Amino acid sequence: MNTPGIKDVAKKANVSIGTVDRVVHNRGQVSEKTKQRVLEVIEELNYVPNTIASSLSSQKIYRIGILLPTPVDINNYWHYPVEGIKRALREINTFNTELIESFYDINDPDDFNKKKEALISENPDGVIAAPVYAKELKAFLSVLNNKSIKYALIDSDLEDSKRSFFTGQNTYQSGRVAAQLLHYCLPANPKPILVCRIYSSIQGTPTIHQRENGFIEFFKAVNPSQRIYIESIEYQDEEVIPTLLQPTLENYEKYSAIFVPNSKSHLVVKNLPVSSLNKPLLIGYDLIEQNKVYLKDGKIDFLLSQRPISQGFKAVNAILKVLVEKKELNLVDDIPIDIITKENLSAYEHLNL
Repeated sequence: MNTPGIKDVAKKANVSIGTVDRVVHNRGQVSEKTKQRVLEVIEELNYVPNTIASSLSSQKIYRIGILLPTPVDINNYWHYPVEGIKRALREINTFNTELIESFYDINDPDDFNKKKEALISENPDGVIAAPVYAKELKAFLSVLNNKSIKYALIDSDLEDSKRSFFTGQNTYQSGRVAAQLLHYCLPANPKPILVCRIYSSIQGTPTIHQRENGFIEFFKAVNPSQRIYIESIEYQDEEVIPTLLQPTLENYEKYSAIFVPNSKSHLVVKNLPVSSLNKPLLIGYDLIEQNKVYLKDGKIDFLLSQRPISQGFKAVNAILKVLVEKKELNLVDDIPIDIITKENLSAYEHLNL
């Protein structure tokens, strides 16, 4: 669906566009009741006021570079923040912005380094990136700092960087939320929990480890006797995943639950033995298409969403605000930890976050 605009807010709140504008810019002349109704609709629709388009200079072209993993398809997490970035630029609807796409193979640090060098050579005005390769990204950000190029981070933060904006989830806290959900669902004397990592170890991405830490720390506090086993599956070509997963999942009945701390839950489901009577609870992340299919079928019990489309959308607006309005930002936008089940999935599909 299209990104909601001021007309959508006005229509749903049953007010004029001028009223919405007055609420957004806090210019008074609106009753408190009407103001609250408009604010509720803004929150519901995830409307982001476009204060940038009208102030873009007709003389200057702002070049925004994105350094992210290749957004392969709708079953790939990185498809969604890129979609948000492109939506934001379409909403601005101006020829005064140019997107420089620098996508790298998520399993190849050499490709990351090549793409970051190529992006630097383009001399962008601003950059949007994510710390998949945290060490290598820090070196890249140091170059941007020296060149006074502004940048925003999404997905996970590097707090010691000089980023203008970060939007993403509190990954440690989301791990605790996942643990709490399972804790409520487990029987009195549960079998072990399996934490099933499926990712390339060379990435060094902090997101998965922070989620795991939150998950484990929760159980240490509330049920220290809960056994938690961690298995790492080195993600390569998807065709070899069944062979890699088989030793881990062949004894799946000995687990009460499986926690997948990234978007790869569908790969676990796809390779579980067929019996549904003794299926362990399964909780994972992200509303990619295949995960949604398995959630609807009851093969995944919970998904935690981190609104990747919103992350990309907000990052564009923030970086352009810095460039156009010459404002020094150091903002952190915490993304809510959304708990999705098959019962409320349709609402999130409608929001298209």
